[in-house]
Order: sequence, then C-alpha cells, then structure tokens
Amino acid sequence: MNELPVICLQTVACKVGVKTFDDNRSNGYQLRIEDISDPCGMFVTFYTKGKLRGCIGTVRPVALNLANLHEYAHLAAFHDRRFEKIKANDLVDLSCSVTLLYDYEIVNNVKDVVLGIHGICVTFTKNASAVFLPHVIEENEWDHDGLLMQLRKKANVPPHDKITKMEIFKGIQSDVIEYASIT
Repeated sequence: MNELPVICLQTVACKVGVKTFDDNRSNGYQLRIEDISDPCGMFVTFYTKGKLRGCIGTVRPVALNLANLHEYAHLAAFHDRRFEKIKANDLVDLSCSVTLLYDYEIVNNVKDVVLGIHGICVTFTKNASAVFLPHVIEENEWDHDGLLMQLRKKANVPPHDKITKMEIFKGIQSDVIEYASIT
C-alpha cells in the first residue's frame, strides 16, 4: 500500500514542475496499484515537517485507480482552503499518506464510534458536514464528547445543531512516505 503515497508525491512533483522519475521504480517502491476490486473511500494527506499541510478525499466509495489518486493528490496539495498551495521548494520537507475507507455503517450515536478503530462522517442541518479519519481521532485522544465538539467546530455549526446523518467507517492508512526518500 505504500506505493499509493509515492504516486501522490510524484503527482505533486510533476505539477510544480520538478523533474520526476524516469521509470516505474523509486528507491525500491514498485509503483503499481494492487488489485482491489471493491471501491473504497480515499483520503490523501500531506505533511510538511510532520505537520498537516493538506488533506482531501471522499468518504464515497470510488475505484482505487491512478486517475482518482492523481485527483485527490492534486486537490489535497493545491485546493485545501486551510493551507497555501504546495510549491516546489516545499518538496524537501513534504511527506504523504493515503487512507482507504471501508466497512461503512449508519449509526445513531457518537458513542457507537470505537475510538482507535472508526472514523466518522456527520451531516448536520443545512448540509454542513465534517469527517475525521480514524488516526486523527486517535492522535488527538478525543473522547466521544470531544469528538462531537470537534465535528461541530469543523462543520462550523452551533453546539446544538441537529445531526441528520452519522456514518462510521474503518480505515487502513499507508505509512507516511517522505518525498526525500523517493528521489
């Protein structure tokens, strides 16, 4: 699965005009996508010096293919409104991981989230929504009340705004791959 962030890093390097790789190998990473027959949700996450730099994806299951990897790498690197676009000089400190989502379940209570296992997507009234991947919940050590508070904050809704849909999922995250390790 570690070939996925390598492909995403190469996508960004191409987009910022840096010469990239001449063949299908980069320091031992075989750049191929395993045969995953079932569509899955997908998030591409970029880090600079270990801090979040961009994260965009979809909870909606999509085919795991190069076109979707390129699309979400591009969106996370250049269209995450929380961050400046990644530039060529950022590559030296850039790293990436990819999280694939599966095993979706509609639930009625945030307490149905098994902390450390599940991620969550919540939709509030007026279609405001928020998503947290499993590793984000775990890294921040949120309990269920803290998670709900952070979901409301991320969706920019008032504290008592009604939840219209709550879906949990599991995710498998690749290793965090540094751009410097593949050049």
